[in-house]
Amino acid sequence: DLLAAMRQAAYGLEIAAARSSPDPQEKSDPREKAEAALHTVRGWVLRLEDHLGAAAPPRPAAYALPLEVSDNTTARRLIRHVTGALVSTCGTTLSGLSQDPAATRSGIGWLSATARLDRSWGAPWTPFPGLT
Repeated sequence: DLLAAMRQAAYGLEIAAARSSPDPQEKSDPREKAEAALHTVRGWVLRLEDHLGAAAPPRPAAYALPLEVSDNTTARRLIRHVTGALVSTCGTTLSGLSQDPAATRSGIGWLSATARLDRSWGAPWTPFPGLT
């Protein structure tokens, strides 16, 4: 489910942003970059929740994370994990939309946006995400 995946990604980004810190050896501030990604994903969550209205399931209080975040390196690993999972979910969702052109266009938009976010964290381009 796309909304659940986006909510989980937002949660992971919250944790990563909270546990990141400025690093003088990096060109950009890891915390600011994580917060910008979080802001983007939260906006997506709100769009989907608005679209679903009362049909949107309630938010869980927390999610299980695949790793403990203790520094910038593990924060980046978590972000790559959640953004990669989001791309895969978008790709999987897209495969079920082929009968509805408007939904397919929307799905392609979500896939494109999540792939750009994933790529901004250093993920390699994946052909046909969610379909392999």
